[in-house]
Amino acid sequence: GGGGKSKGKGKGKGKGQSFELLLSNIPTHVSWQDLKDVFAEQFNVTFAKVDGFGNATLAVATKQEASRIIDRYNGGNLNGQAMSISWA
Repeated sequence: GGGGKSKGKGKGKGKGQSFELLLSNIPTHVSWQDLKDVFAEQFNVTFAKVDGFGNATLAVATKQEASRIIDRYNGGNLNGQAMSISWA
């Protein structure tokens, strides 16, 4: 027995923790680099990924930043489309 609970998603060292957000209804032509550029001006973006179908994953360094992104950008405009942002 004695199996530990080590099913964490983070592959970081030490306190390389990040907080993931799910973005939906983003324009399909937006790349992960575009997305990172949009948010990296104000936030410490650690990860960005888009699936090409209008969905993306964005990770930031702190829970406070993630909360601020949701507060500020959920329902906000990205290239003319109202995007939805929620906790991953």
